[in-house]
Amino acid sequence: MKQILITLLLTAYCTGFISHESYSQVFIRIYNDHGKKISKGTIEYTTESAIVIVTKNKMLEQLSVREISFIKTKRSFGAGIVAGSAMGMLISAGAVTKSDADWNEKGIGVLVGTAAGALAGTIVGIATKKEKFIIKGSIEKWKLVRQQLATMSKKDILVGPAGTNY
Repeated sequence: MKQILITLLLTAYCTGFISHESYSQVFIRIYNDHGKKISKGTIEYTTESAIVIVTKNKMLEQLSVREISFIKTKRSFGAGIVAGSAMGMLISAGAVTKSDADWNEKGIGVLVGTAAGALAGTIVGIATKKEKFIIKGSIEKWKLVRQQLATMSKKDILVGPAGTNY
């Protein structure tokens, strides 16, 4: 029982740490005026009329503000659950392999750790503040949103390639 409690606490801690550290760059999803997601990724830099993001394939993609209706920040709710489940499974699997329990008890331990990780991921997902910025192709609205995104980012997104200010 003591081992399960330690596993649960370690899983909760690791899930929160992973969610914070791996998602520390501002992850955004960009939508057009029909509500269709047109791109997603982390912000590389912004200009007065465009945003450049790094996509999942590590490619740079530039979008004109005129194409953007709204931007949502943070990853989807499920990302925290998946990260928590994976971390819980790995931690509990590592913990039970060192025990003298039979295979049934080890399996139950891994399942409990996975469930605990999913629960921790759910809590992190609920606690994570998500923002929605309405732009509707307006350069004026973009100026305000750009400043807000800059304060959220850990890097200077107002500086483009080769240190040029935009």
